[in-house]
Amino acid sequence: MEQIIPVDLGFSVADGEDIEVHFSGGDLVLRFVNWQGQPIEHHFVETLAFRWSAMPSHPTPRDDSTYEVLLSAWLDNEIRVEGFPMTGDFAHHILYFNAGKVLEVISRRAIGVKAG
Repeated sequence: MEQIIPVDLGFSVADGEDIEVHFSGGDLVLRFVNWQGQPIEHHFVETLAFRWSAMPSHPTPRDDSTYEVLLSAWLDNEIRVEGFPMTGDFAHHILYFNAGKVLEVISRRAIGVKAG
């Protein structure tokens, strides 16, 4: 069964504005301005899939945070279709921009990301 847990990607999406996503060379680049007016840029390496939506695919505890979906059916399907071994090297993240929309990304797991 899928489970949602908070995850720290090294930045906060709360009150993010001027959100941009750009897909190039297999990576998804996210750019936005944080609540302190600072520009943020994050690269989701080896992105298998992503979606931009008004609502997340799974209910989240808060509408201004970042989460990982454990045991994600979408992730499992994308890995199977791409032919990758099920090693846990990829993650399904939900980035809920309360001032905007929701970005969901399946990409290679970032080193140093903190769950919980």
